[in-house]
Amino acid sequence: QFCAQSCPIPHDYAWQEFRFVDNAATLANISGIVINIVDWYGMGGGLNKIELYQRGKYLLFSYPRVYADDRFSSSPCSQEASRPSSSLNGDWKSTTPASYHGTYKTLTVAKADVNSTQTQSAHVRMVPYVPEPGFYKVYMMVPGCQNTNTCLQRSSARVDLTLTRKRTLSVTVPQHNLEDEEIAVYTDYMPSSTQEFSMSISVGLDANGTVDPRATTVELVVDYFRLERVTSYTDLNGVIELASNLASPLQADGPLYRPLATPLPDSSVVYSAAFGVSNDTHPADTLYLGGRFSSQETGFHNIAQYRYPKLKPLSNTGIWGTVYSMTFVNSSLYVGGSFNATADQAVALSNIAQFSTTDQTWRSLSSGVDGAVDTMVPYSPFGPSV
Repeated sequence: QFCAQSCPIPHDYAWQEFRFVDNAATLANISGIVINIVDWYGMGGGLNKIELYQRGKYLLFSYPRVYADDRFSSSPCSQEASRPSSSLNGDWKSTTPASYHGTYKTLTVAKADVNSTQTQSAHVRMVPYVPEPGFYKVYMMVPGCQNTNTCLQRSSARVDLTLTRKRTLSVTVPQHNLEDEEIAVYTDYMPSSTQEFSMSISVGLDANGTVDPRATTVELVVDYFRLERVTSYTDLNGVIELASNLASPLQADGPLYRPLATPLPDSSVVYSAAFGVSNDTHPADTLYLGGRFSSQETGFHNIAQYRYPKLKPLSNTGIWGTVYSMTFVNSSLYVGGSFNATADQAVALSNIAQFSTTDQTWRSLSSGVDGAVDTMVPYSPFGPSV
């Protein structure tokens, strides 16, 4: 049933599904959802919970979430064999305060036993289902201590994250909050969950956590962790470095793409890239980038050479105009675009030019051409040419 503003929910249904318009232009403008309860059946209106799901490439999924109580971790919309899971080690108890929206796990120990082997080995191990590889922000839901009047007993959680097969880290999360709070733990890359590997979270009591001096016991609480997909890199700036081997198992080790070690300036546009040899003071394989960009700091304009880990200008600081296409023939880089000179105006050009990597000099090609050049390819029937 279509609805735009008034969306009645039948009183004899336990839940109701609403689907937003499956239109890229419309979805791109959605920044939030507001629900106003304006009418109800009976004596008053009530709302239990809202679950938001996103249609992915292969399945319908919500932000990945895993609960300490394993009963709540199954995904109602996923038919995948993998599912979120959790396991307990230690004397954890279920806690369901009347003022809280659900059930969470609680570990309570004597203050004198915080550093004991038994206490430090007690943990909740949680394995969320990550549907797609990418960068995620990890949130830990920490129920407020006012729910159970145990603020004196609260300490800090030690959160150990196994993010990839090669990356682990530990984070301390204080639990002294009065109200329920989702606390951001960390943001990083995580591979998709497979039978071979899935990221995991282990939560235990921090041995060095701060506890009120009046307390005789210490409390640790764990409800759920939520993973929110976020932007990966903000400094790609026209260029992405992609792994040559895109075999899926490698994604368990880290992202298969990254920015250059020295990125181009913000708002750079790259139209062409060419890989060849530069024979100046340090011969090495070099990536040449052409487009529309400029850096006063490093002195390049619309064309630059990249040798890990640095970007360097070409002779005469580059091109005065836009570079659309480049190709190598032997040791010469041929450049086409919309330009009339080198960036320092020392060499007159007309939309096409030759850059010799042997002596690092620019040369015009006869009188050039009278229009922009957007494509250049090597042409061999008459010898090395373009």
